[in-house]
Amino acid sequence: VRMSVRNADDARRWGDRFLDSNTSGIAVLAAEMPHEKHVLFAFVSDDMISRGVRADVLIREVSAIVGGRGGGKSHIGQAGVEDATRIEEALNAGPRIIRAFLNKGVT
Repeated sequence: VRMSVRNADDARRWGDRFLDSNTSGIAVLAAEMPHEKHVLFAFVSDDMISRGVRADVLIREVSAIVGGRGGGKSHIGQAGVEDATRIEEALNAGPRIIRAFLNKGVT
């Protein structure tokens, strides 16, 4: 998901609603903020965590593509973006990275 937000808290609120919706899933969000700032987020539901996907690990993998570093917890991960020109590439890599986690049961 790519979205324009006022600040990182707006993106976190979106993720909180995603996680609170009782939806099974994984979301990778590129938050575009004023002054050309960008932050990546990953949100992972409980059932996906039990299948081997953790938001902190996922965001580290995705953010490596944009030259960022990330971390967080099992449900939410956050990372900076060094090369905003590669955000689309990072978002497109998300499904491949997630499939690899699900196939290996990485935690």
